Amino acid sequence: MDDRTVVAAEQPVAQLVVRQGVQTGKVFPLGRRPVVLGRDEKADILLPDPEVSRLHARISWFEAQYIIEDLRSTNGTYLNGSLLRTPEPLNHGDKIAMGQTVLEFEWLASAPPPSAMAQPPFHAIEQPHPPITEQPHVTSQPPPSTPSATSSSPAAAPAVPAAQVETNSGIGRCLLIGCGCLVLLTLVLVGAFIITWFTVPEWVQELQNLLDEYHIPLQLVRLLTAHLPF
Repeated sequence: MDDRTVVAAEQPVAQLVVRQGVQTGKVFPLGRRPVVLGRDEKADILLPDPEVSRLHARISWFEAQYIIEDLRSTNGTYLNGSLLRTPEPLNHGDKIAMGQTVLEFEWLASAPPPSAMAQPPFHAIEQPHPPITEQPHVTSQPPPSTPSATSSSPAAAPAVPAAQVETNSGIGRCLLIGCGCLVLLTLVLVGAFIITWFTVPEWVQELQNLLDEYHIPLQLVRLLTAHLPF
């Protein structure tokens, strides 16, 4: 018994119908085992098309649906007019083109739809429980104290001790007395200078006459009188 007989002997779930090509109208039932399409005698579905590769494409059953993939064929596999580059799921009515052959994928009426086969029974679905979130512990804090109206007013100046006031007064009196004494001493010195200014020239003149009488050199007199105020 060859592979094609095994494919036909399995309980069919879907089928491929040749819509264009040498085998137009021929039906290939699909079970739940993978099948290879090509023009080689070893292919599960033999397509006598010279433009079809020996092992052209493969259809596999995976998670309650059929998946088609290209097996690096020479002319490529087209699904609904688009070049098949990666494995793609098959839906009812999809057109598969290989060379000059076009096949149509059909689910059989006796087979349950893919959604029903892929969906587990209701009782087997574990309903997720909402996560229990722990409420954070909030510690109560006293409300912030509001500043009173008196705190916004400027601080009063500190009181000056009475002893410090008396000390400052005594220092002021001492300074006043000292200034008065200094003024008095200045007046005395000025008066003495004035008296000396008017009285010294008289006795200096007498001294000069005395020196002339004794023939004392004038240079000596000038030397003696050079520092006198006249």
